[in-house]
Formats: sequence, C-alpha cells, structure tokens
Amino acid sequence: MWLSIYGLVSVTAAFARVLNEPLGDRGGLRDEIEESRFHAGSIHNAVQGLEQAVIQIPKDRQTKPDQTQLKPATESAESIYTDSSDFWYESITHNGQSPFIPNGSKWKVFRNVVTDYGADPTGNTDSTQAIINAIEDGSSSGFNRAKNQLGTTGQPAVVYFPAGKYSIRSSLQLYVGTVLMGNPLNPPTIKASSGFNGDTMIYGKDPNQDSTTNFYIGIKNFVIDSTAVDKSKVFKLLDWSVSQATQLANIVFQMPNFSTGHIYEGKSLNFNACTTGIKIDHCFDCVFTNCNFMNAAIGIDMTGGSVGSVVLLDSTASNSGTVVVTIAENTGDHTLVIENFVKGSGISSVVSASGTSILNSNVDGAWVYGNAYTTGGPPSGSHQTGTTYAIARSASLLSNGKYLTIPPPTYSQFNVSQFINVKSVSGLPVFGDGKSDDTQNLNAIISKYASSKILFFPQGTYIVTNTITFPAGSRVVGEAWSAISALGSNFFNPELPVPMVRVGNPGDKGVAQFSDMLFTVADVLQGCTLLEVNLAGTNRGDVGFWNTHFRVGGAAGSKVQTNCAGDPATCKAAFLLMHLTASSSAYIENMWGWTADHDLDSGNGQHISTGRGFLVEATSATWLHGTASEHNTLYQYNFNNAANVFTGMQQSETPYWQGDGSSDLAPAPWTPLGSYGDPTFTNCGNNDAQCRMAWFARISGCSSLFFYGAGFWTFFNNNDGGCQTNGVCQTNAINVRNTTSLSWFGINVKDNVNVIDNNGAALVTQNNNPGGPGGFGVKGAVVGAFLQTSQPGGPFPPVPPPGKYEQAVYWGQHDGEKNLGAYCQSSQGIDIIVLSFLATYGGGRAPSGNFGDCVIDSNGNGQGCGSLASDISACQVAGKKVFISIGGGGASGSVTSQADAEGVAYTLWNSYANPAVTTGGPRPFGKVFVNGWDLDVESNPSGNNQYYKYLVDKLRNYFQTDNSHTYYISGAPQCPLPEANMGDAIDNSKFDYLFIQFYNNDYCSAYQFVRPDNGKGDGFNFDVWESYVASHASAGAKLFIGLPASKLASTGDNSGAKYFLSPSELTSIVDAFTTHTGFGGVMLWDAGNSDTDVEDGCTYDQEVRSVLDKGRAC
Repeated sequence: MWLSIYGLVSVTAAFARVLNEPLGDRGGLRDEIEESRFHAGSIHNAVQGLEQAVIQIPKDRQTKPDQTQLKPATESAESIYTDSSDFWYESITHNGQSPFIPNGSKWKVFRNVVTDYGADPTGNTDSTQAIINAIEDGSSSGFNRAKNQLGTTGQPAVVYFPAGKYSIRSSLQLYVGTVLMGNPLNPPTIKASSGFNGDTMIYGKDPNQDSTTNFYIGIKNFVIDSTAVDKSKVFKLLDWSVSQATQLANIVFQMPNFSTGHIYEGKSLNFNACTTGIKIDHCFDCVFTNCNFMNAAIGIDMTGGSVGSVVLLDSTASNSGTVVVTIAENTGDHTLVIENFVKGSGISSVVSASGTSILNSNVDGAWVYGNAYTTGGPPSGSHQTGTTYAIARSASLLSNGKYLTIPPPTYSQFNVSQFINVKSVSGLPVFGDGKSDDTQNLNAIISKYASSKILFFPQGTYIVTNTITFPAGSRVVGEAWSAISALGSNFFNPELPVPMVRVGNPGDKGVAQFSDMLFTVADVLQGCTLLEVNLAGTNRGDVGFWNTHFRVGGAAGSKVQTNCAGDPATCKAAFLLMHLTASSSAYIENMWGWTADHDLDSGNGQHISTGRGFLVEATSATWLHGTASEHNTLYQYNFNNAANVFTGMQQSETPYWQGDGSSDLAPAPWTPLGSYGDPTFTNCGNNDAQCRMAWFARISGCSSLFFYGAGFWTFFNNNDGGCQTNGVCQTNAINVRNTTSLSWFGINVKDNVNVIDNNGAALVTQNNNPGGPGGFGVKGAVVGAFLQTSQPGGPFPPVPPPGKYEQAVYWGQHDGEKNLGAYCQSSQGIDIIVLSFLATYGGGRAPSGNFGDCVIDSNGNGQGCGSLASDISACQVAGKKVFISIGGGGASGSVTSQADAEGVAYTLWNSYANPAVTTGGPRPFGKVFVNGWDLDVESNPSGNNQYYKYLVDKLRNYFQTDNSHTYYISGAPQCPLPEANMGDAIDNSKFDYLFIQFYNNDYCSAYQFVRPDNGKGDGFNFDVWESYVASHASAGAKLFIGLPASKLASTGDNSGAKYFLSPSELTSIVDAFTTHTGFGGVMLWDAGNSDTDVEDGCTYDQEVRSVLDKGRAC
C-alpha cells in the first residue's frame, strides 16, 4: 500500500494484519510499512500514530534462502543470497563519524542499546532509560542530542536493538538524524508495560523542529507491542508527524484485538475484521497500492472535510460492506480513482457516494469519480461520476499483473564476511572525513570488490574530485545517510557536465543496489551531475535505490551553505540531480531531491540555483515510488523521450526566489542545452516572471507513461508569500508535448493558473478544477484523470492496444480446429497464425501437404482452399500476420543442395507471394498471398550439410522485388543448442522470428523454470538462446517461448503433460523474461489444442494474451 499524504490521515482498524511482501528474487520475505514522507508546510498540529490494531507476520512466511556464498555480481539478484544466523550490521566494524562538529571523528554513530547502554533484551526489567540514553547520547562531543545543539545533520545516530524483548514504561523520543534499527532476522520487540505512563510509545517528531522540518528519521525491523495496555485506553504506538527523508520499514504493530488505529504510509497491507480500514480526515493527495480489505464494514472512509484525490491501485476486497465511502461532489474535491480492482464475494458496494452505491463490480481499467480530460471530450474537461477507462499498462512494469514493488534490501541473508567496510581496506585508505580526497581509493575498492562483496559506507562524508563508477554487481549500504560529496574543478563546466556517481556504462546489464545513501556537493559546482544511471537489470528491479536522497546546500560541510545567501546567479550549485539515461532501467523508492530553501544547521540564507531536478530518458522500464524533487531552476521532473515509466506520487515545489520581483527569470541563470532536453521558456514573454518559473513536470516525446498522484506547490514569488492571497503564484505547472499514451491520475496543484499546457495550449486550468490544497492559500486544483495524447489527431485508445509482445499460434493439423477466421477475432488475442504444414518438399518436388481441409498436391495445386483463402484475407484485414510453414514433426521433406533449397524458395515465392511480382505457377489461394514463411525443420537426413540458409537467402532476395509489402521469415527450432536441424540457417541467414520449441526436450524445456528437475541438464535456456542469436546472422530476431497449448499437445497423450504450463506458471515465466530485449512473445502448438484447455472461461491462447498484455492470467 502506498499512501503519500499532505495533511492529517488517520487509519482506523479493529484488526489489521500485514502480510509479508516477498522480496522476490532479491532476498527473502519481509513485511513493511514504508516511506513516511510529507511535504514541508503540509501538516498542521496533526496528531499521528497507530492506535490499537493487530498487525502480525505469519510465521510460515519467515523464510531464508538456502545459498551459501555470494555469487559473481554479474549474475541476477536472485542468485546472490546465503544463509546467516547473525545480522551483519551488528558485528561489522563501526567507524563512522560526524565530520563537521567538534570532535566529530569520535562521534558515536552506532549505539547498541544492550552492550553500550545496558538495556535488558529479556524483557524482565525495564529498559526505558537505557534506550533514552542511547538516543540522546552526545558522545565525547559533550553535547546532548535532545537539545538540538548540533544541527539537523550533525547528530547522526543508529540506535541498534539486538533480537529480544525490551520493556518500556514511558515514551521514547526521537530526534532528527535518528534511525532505530532492529535485527531483521529476528525483529526485536519494544513492549509497553501494563503500567505505561503516558499515551504514546514512540514520538517520531523531534520537538525541536516543526513537522515540516523533521527530516532524516527512520524506524526499521521492529515489533511494537501494546498488548499489555488496557485496550479501552486511548493509546498511540507511534506519533509520526514528520517530513521528507523519513522511513518506516518492516514494522509490526501488535495491539489488543478490536481496537482502532492510525497509520501513514504502508505497502501491501491487509485489513481484516475492521470497522473501518482507513479513515481519511485531511489528505490533499493519497495513493494506495496493493491493499486487501477482508471482513470490513468500510474499507476506506474518505468523507472527511479536506480531501483532494485518492487513488486505489491493484487492490482487492471480500466479505465486506462498502469498500470506499465518499461524498457526492461536482468539483475536484473528493476525487477518487480505482484501477485494477478485484471484487470478491460478499461485498455490499465497492463505492458509495453520500449513501448511494455508484460502483459494485470489478474494475479492469481505471474508474474515475472526478474531473477527467480525454481526447474527444470537452476541452474544459468534464466531471465524471463513475466512468471506466481502458488503460493498457506496459507489461514490462508489471509483476503478476500489478505494478512492481520491492522492499528495501537488508542483506540479512549474508554474514559479515561477505561485506567490505570501505574505510577498513588495507592499503587503500578511505577517510570519509569531509576533507580528504577519497576518489582514487574508493574507485579502486569498488572495482576490486563490487563483484564479490557488499560495500558498506560508514556514516561520514566522502569527498570525491572526479567520477565514482559503480559497475554491474555493486551493492551499496550506507549508515544514517552516508554522503558522497563532489569537490573540484572537474565539475566546473556546465557545457560538459561530469557525473559525480555513475552506475554502469551505457548498455551495461546487471545488478546494482543502493540503500541509505546521500549525494551532495561540497562547493558551487555548475558542471556536476550528482547521479547518472546507465545500467539496466536482467530482471525487473535489479537496479534499485531505496531511501537514498540528494541535498544541495542547506547543511554543514559545503560552501553552498555559506556562500549562497545572495543572487542565485552566483550560486549555480549543481548542473543536474539525477539522470536516468536511455539505456537504464531503475526501481526507485523513497527518494528526495532537495535544493535547499533554508539552512538545516545554521541561519544562512539559501538562494541556490541547481539547474535541473530529475531527468528521465529511460525506455525499457522505470519505477518511481514516493519521490520528490524540489527547488530546481528549469524543472523538477523532465521525462524526455522516455517510455514505460510508472510513478507513484511526485511532489515538488518551485524555487522560492523565482517569480515576480526576481532578477533571474528562467531559464536564467542557466543556458538551456538541447542535448539534455532542456525547456527554453520561449512560450513566455521576456519579462513574464510568473511564466518563467520552473516546470514541475515536463513531458516531451514520450509514450506509455503511467502516473498516479502528484502534489505541485508554489508558495512564493521572490521569497514573498503575498502571491497566495489571490491564488496566482505561477502561470504553468505541467508541460506535455509530442507524447502518446500518457495516463495521469490524481494531479493536485496550488496557486498555478494552468495545470497542464498541452502542445502550447492551456488545456487544463486551475479555475476549471477547484479543490484540493486550498488550505495552503486561496486556490488549489485537482484533476482526476488526464488521458490524452498530445500528438495532434491521435485519440486516446478506447480499448487497450495490442501489446508489444506477440502471440503466434500454429493452425491446420488438429481435427477439432475451427476455421481459420475464428482465430483472427480480437477476443482470441493471436497476432501471427502459422499455417501448417507443407510437409513434403525438396528433391525437385513442389512443396505439398495440407492446411486443415485445404490440400496442396504434389504439383502445388490447391484443393478445397477457397474458404481458407477468404479467411486469410479477413485475418490480414484484422491486422494479423499469416505465415506458411514447411516441415513439421512428420515431414518427409528436406533440401540436399543449394540448388534444391533455392528451387523450394522459388516455388514458395511464386505460389504464395503477391501475384503482382511473381512469375506464375500454381496459386492455391488465388490472388491472396501470405505475410511470410516458417521453417519447422525437425530432422536432418543430410547430417551436417544443412542447406536451409540458401532457402532463406533466396526468399529474402525475392522480398526486394515487392517494395509495397513486408514479408517475414520465422523458424521453429528445438530448444537444445547447438540446434541439430536448422542451426546452420540461424547462424548464417536472417530470421525475423524464432518460435523456439521449449518442450519435448526435458533439460531445456520451459517447465524447468517453474518445476525444475534437480540435477537434470542446464535448465530452461532462453538466456543461452538470446546470447547465441545476438552473435549470429539472426541478431535482432524476436525470440518466442514455444509451449504446448494443452496437456496433450506435445505428444498427443498424457506422457507429455509435464511440458504444459498452467496459467499461473505461464504468468511466472513471462513475467521473468519480458525485460529481455530478445523476448518477442509466446508461440503455441496449436490452435485446436488451445480450444480444449479452458480455465475460467478462457482458452489457452486467451490466457497467453492476458498474460502478455496485463501480466496476469484471465
């Protein structure tokens, strides 16, 4: 569940159980309530916490992987884990420091509450004071953290709890820079005693700060237990009224049954036996993902008086009353979007508005209650009271039909020997002291150990004067936000910017993971890109960043803090925060990109001009969960020629120094660079200061973007908040141009005249969409759905378009098959139909055989083929490709020489290609012609002398004679490599498609991926095929996973049933390989067998279509 909140949100639950969320192939199983991060200025006198709900980890889900060694880092993330009985962090060398305070080298970062402060892990005696001492200790510096004497960034502390139970009798108070961490292998319990004094166990909010500046606080890996407290007592487990760069992860709240509760952000939460699962009193912009409501009277109550938009994604409900209760509205307030929702049995109503049920069914697309903008709809939008729109989600973004989510890794499966402390490597000294140049030795350590160790960066600031490169295989763990900080002349040139941290080189594939790190600058560096990501994973999410942030200025240790109180033009402090390049694919969760608007550690003014925020140019798959980019000059988010991007909450503010009265009007003080997709602001008048302000989001030349939730706030003009009195602080918020397939739900803005500028037209305005964050000032706007292409004349598709992955099905050899036309209906979901077979050919013979009832005789003439010819034509009109296959399992044909092969090609071309370019001969289909030819060669009587490459080459020569049509060559090789029957053709001639038969050969069959036979062969070898094809003449061919369409399809009896994949197994294997560049889709043998396998009302080919398009079976 994702809940990004701007204001007070309460979650009321009688019984709430959080089920473990699997880390999948990245390291074990884990619960988590994650990423509490709130916009500055958004929470006012709010009391947050979790009150009286039971949230438990099922014991049978607490598993550990069984590998025993760290494998080479070039392997996928699924293969790196091993068993460990001790948590590595407890025993690794702790030599972190706080570089910019007195005696900072002696500052105690790591604090073990048992061995350092005497807490009792048995729970037999009270541990309150020992824990308080651990939290407040100022170490040898002589300061007390409770008095805020060291600034926000000067007092980092990881307060560590070994496994055990810790009894407390009064409240624990946290402070900025504090992380409470438990052992994730056996999360410790903090338990309130029966005589607890007070009404709150843990105060997350630092009392020295208001809620808008409570940064850098976290709690990880705990059970927080109030079961000993009388359930009738008003009692809170956690007050979490905090701000950016904060985190809750892997927390279990265990309370008396049948009570109530409040919660902020979470992920994958199940609410069971609730009166109300989630109650929203005040929320400008909420996004919930992957919730399950069971036996609840109300799932979500959003009838509170100050609600902007609520988005519910990928969720279910069963045996409950009403899933969502809202109020009837005709403005932007109380906007509700539900996408991909499954209604189980026993539901009274899915959505009720002011007592009237307005939705009571599954939602396959996106159901919208609020203002919507669609191509062909009213230019000013229209208020929808429950309209469902078809959303064609990119399969590459999905896991089991839902958007991918991955918990942050703890690496608890490793023992300490598999880590390297970068400050403890013999012969390669690294200091992290905020002054020594660590560049050379850090690069040496990373290069040496990235493939074999996990890199631990103790707390500190690591100065680098040139690029630090993390190759594929890197896994990096910080400590209370360990900082890498740029310094020096290499970062001075804004026309040739240099990355401070580079992850992979363009085109690289592999694993890279970063947790609890901070990227910053130690000086004004107008040519510094803080982070450049080029790497893409072999599997989804192999490249990931969790709880990792950016900071430019506003803190000790940088000249930006002290030298940037005046004109922003003199403080061009960084070129770009983060660049996700075209070759990258990254999963990002809980990331704050902050150009400072104030000083965290002193009273210095901060008028900083960072050129750019987050630049996304990735095209394969990108996930941005819970991100913020603030106060950058040209834009906060720039999606430039990007594709296949998911965002779950974007939050931004413009620079406070921009707007009326500023001497620097955007793009000043920067020069736009076309190579970086920079906006030029030529849409604005020369002196139009409110127009020449940073875009919150700029979207140009993109496709397949799926955005959920946005909070874009403008507070000031030239540091003066007076513009808020009339609700006009900025002219434009979002710019969209030359973009197709943009689906954006839950857009919230404050004091912006135009919400969306679409190809130069102010399409969506604040006045037409009133609602939302009006509490910040006079004006706010909420847009429920923006579903438009900005490409002129291109409508948003009313139904999901065909996915980029295709399905090929063989037809013609099954007695029970329907006529060909039946399989070309859109409901079947087939893209390529292969007519099978011309089984006899070669030796001077015309290719002959049959396609169903159509018989091709030995002279090449057709008998009974008229109906088939009509169906072929109809299929092509419907957008299907039709191929003819020669060969097959019982084929008697072969080619024995180059001349023989070219003779076969001659007949295939002249009999079945466009008659306008052929030279005559038999025409079984008359004037109808096919789209291509397929080779299903399953025997090789000529031994090593294969001649099929000549057949393929000759056909391709013929292709050149028909410039008005496109023809294709496909092949259906067996899965063993080397391929014994047609490998020579694949090696030396060009195929467009390879329908690889991953069945009937046990060791390489697809079932080995989901049901491996221990000790038998190399297993499913799609990866091997992909590498092999890429290095031969058929490089670029799309590889299909060939499967039998029923249990009887592969052998004709039950002996081949093991080769059949169930729909859930099919989902698993497709999910794993859609990220591969070579993956083209799924091939089935054959259409008739597909008809015999019906589950949930779907034939097997329909199951394949659903999996390819939606990531889930029917």
